Amino acid sequence: MFNRSRGSNSSTSSSSSSKSSSSSSSSSSSSSSSSSSNSNKSSIDGIAVVVAVYVAVILVVLIVVILAVVVVAVAVAVVVALAVVLVVVVVVVVVVVAVILVVLIVVILAVVIVAVAVAVVVALAVVVVVVVVGSSSSSSSSSSSSSKKTIIVFTFHP
Repeated sequence: MFNRSRGSNSSTSSSSSSKSSSSSSSSSSSSSSSSSSNSNKSSIDGIAVVVAVYVAVILVVLIVVILAVVVVAVAVAVVVALAVVLVVVVVVVVVVVAVILVVLIVVILAVVIVAVAVAVVVALAVVVVVVVVGSSSSSSSSSSSSSKKTIIVFTFHP
């Protein structure tokens, strides 16, 4: 009887040891599965961080490229506007110079025409004066010569 109780005690102790070993094996398997899941989670988290960094870098590069394109477009627009302004200024200057030249030519022509007209008037006045003086001198000389002849005639024929 005493042996039976010992045997039963030994059987119960063996069963309890087997239970404890099974529980330890199950706990070790669960810990290994949890560690593998933790490693999977950490690898997924690492991939997510890398992807996030790549996306952030790509976004920064895109923003920089867009800003560069905008700056270049603004610079080109400013250059084109300045070129248009310069062309307009050059055209205005050319037109003003052309108008000034035309006005100068017209003034010079007017001065030349007035000078020619004055010269013609002076020449006509000189011609008229010469004709008048010449006709008066010829008439006076002819009258004086005719009076001398009569005197001579009267002198030589008493």
